Amino acid sequence: MIAVNYVYPAVFTKEADGSYCVYVPDLPGCVTEASGYAEGIEKIRDGICGMLHIMNRDNMPIPAATEPAAVEREEGDVVALVDANREGLLNSVLPLCNA
Repeated sequence: MIAVNYVYPAVFTKEADGSYCVYVPDLPGCVTEASGYAEGIEKIRDGICGMLHIMNRDNMPIPAATEPAAVEREEGDVVALVDANREGLLNSVLPLCNA
């Protein structure tokens, strides 16, 4: 299988309690909460992989990533590019999806 890499912008919004809400605008429903940027990137990467797996399984088109500068965000939000490797997701996430 050929490895396919995807890169999507993720938006980090700082909450009142100091945690972050992290979401991917191009993948509706791909959202998580994290205590910091490193944890947020790790968790949203897992979310991206899971969403891409489901979309691929259901023969849905994979959306193109929005250019980071074009991502709508509120003042204070931070946009980070997050990569997801489809081969890695198939090796690690697929067994969880079949459970």
